[in-house]
Amino acid sequence: HKIEQFSIIFGLDILENKKNGTILTIPGNQNTALTITTNANIVEDENSENSENISNYSYITARVGDDPTRYDSPPHILEGNNIYTMTYDNSKGYGVISFYLNKNDRPFWQFNTKTKLYFDSPIKLNEGGKINADFKAFIIYDRLITTAQRIYIVNFINNYEQQENKSK
Repeated sequence: HKIEQFSIIFGLDILENKKNGTILTIPGNQNTALTITTNANIVEDENSENSENISNYSYITARVGDDPTRYDSPPHILEGNNIYTMTYDNSKGYGVISFYLNKNDRPFWQFNTKTKLYFDSPIKLNEGGKINADFKAFIIYDRLITTAQRIYIVNFINNYEQQENKSK
């Protein structure tokens, strides 16, 4: 099924920053249509016996369809409770992928791709089990959602979590 637009929202409370943890895999495009992974920054700590320690600043990597390019987000704090929204719009003849963090109205990361996406099933979350996180929400739309809709959903997820925590 050829995809023109979509929005994916995933809420993650990343408990431990791991390298190469696969958040999302969607099959299609002869093999894999979309893969989103985490990449922890490795920094050397002179005071540690282990020469490699993982910093809080990490990045997300996207691989899109048949495009061999590895797309890396700018470094940001990946640990903690965050809600990411990814949008894809191919209505102009090329794909624009944007990532939003929580309720921010501007994407923290955006890139263009010439690859057209074709989705299949099943969608996989945390493939390989490398992410040490609580998955709070996963929502996929077959259209672009507006900023107001996105903020409403983020507020809903955050309020639901607060209600759940109060009832325990």
